Amino acid sequence: MKMYCNKCKMEVEPVMETFNSEFYTNDKKYKYRAFRGYCPECDSLLEEDPHMNLQSKDKAYRKAEGIITVKQINEIYNMYDVTDEKLADVLGCTCEDVTNFRIGQDIPTKEESDILTKILEDQTYFKSLMQ
Repeated sequence: MKMYCNKCKMEVEPVMETFNSEFYTNDKKYKYRAFRGYCPECDSLLEEDPHMNLQSKDKAYRKAEGIITVKQINEIYNMYDVTDEKLADVLGCTCEDVTNFRIGQDIPTKEESDILTKILEDQTYFKSLMQ
C-alpha cells in the first residue's frame, strides 16, 4: 500500500509503525492499536492510514462492548440459508440495516448483537425464530 510523501513529492511504500492509542465514544474511552507510516527515503511522518485505524477502532469497540463481529455475522450466512430480509424481520430492523451490519458499514445494537450471537451459537434457537 503506497502513500504519498509531501517532502519527497512521490509515492512510497511506507515503513509502518503501530502504537497504542485511544478514542472516546459517548464519553467512554476505548484503547486500540493505531498505525502510521513513515517515508523510507526521508523518514517523514506520512498520513495515518485511516482505513487500518478504523478497523482497529471497530475491533476494540466491538470487543469492549460485546458486539458481534462482521466475520461472525457473515458466518451466519454461511451456516444458514438466510436472507437480509429474514434477519431484518428477526431483529426488528430494516433490510438496509442488516446489509450494513454484514458489510461493516454499521454496528448492530447490543440487543441485535445478542440475537445474532445466539443465532450463530444455537441452531435450535435459529430454527425457532424462522417458524
